[in-house]
Amino acid sequence: MVSRNHIAVTNEAGAIWVVDRGSAFGTIVNGKEIGGQSGISRASLDKKENQIIIGPATSKYIFLLKVVPV
Repeated sequence: MVSRNHIAVTNEAGAIWVVDRGSAFGTIVNGKEIGGQSGISRASLDKKENQIIIGPATSKYIFLLKVVPV
């Protein structure tokens, strides 16, 4: 359900994005499905806390990502 190249986190002009890199099962970012069959390949992260589920909603790979200003 998860590959080692499943997602990327990028910074584009100060906005932080999670990009699904073509996975079959997709990714869920703050409740929004990207990748898989969704037709959407990326989602922006909130300025504070974010929940990222790699794979379907039933996946055990659930992460809390905090954006810390530098």
